[in-house]
Amino acid sequence: VLVQGAGGTGNSVLLAAMALVMQRENLGFMATSAWTGVAAAPFQAPTLCTLFRLERTKLDSEKQMSEQQIGLMLADFRNYYGDPEILTVFAVGEASFLGSPVLHHLDVQLRRLLGRPDDPFGGVLLLLLGDFWQKAPPAGISLAETLAATDAPLEPEKYIKVASPDSLAARGLH
Repeated sequence: VLVQGAGGTGNSVLLAAMALVMQRENLGFMATSAWTGVAAAPFQAPTLCTLFRLERTKLDSEKQMSEQQIGLMLADFRNYYGDPEILTVFAVGEASFLGSPVLHHLDVQLRRLLGRPDDPFGGVLLLLLGDFWQKAPPAGISLAETLAATDAPLEPEKYIKVASPDSLAARGLH
């Protein structure tokens, strides 16, 4: 699920409301993380790299992990969030910073962490929050660009109409 919205539009409020409803209705729990520490800090959460032991310089290769390493990742997850057996939603802030390789590693690590190798993202709902107009990922192509390149023609100006300042002024809009 993708929630698009610039800073200050209520993403954090939405997450807090979802967490309350999930708790009240006994629907498991939601873990929240983000690419940067600034975005993860309000949730007192680790970054994706810390939690899932991702190395920014090695995102183009498959990460191999021993059973012991997976056990340590599981112990860290329990320390930060609680029992992963009742995890139902994993929310990722700053989705605009993520590229396809990060999502792939997130999928692989959630499968390992939850012991569900055949279920995408370990069988939990992945909630991506962010502002795709904000900033591209630190390296590579943004998820939005990847999706647009595969699902839409490469000439968006032919298909997307942007109102000119003159047309907005003519309608009394600025």
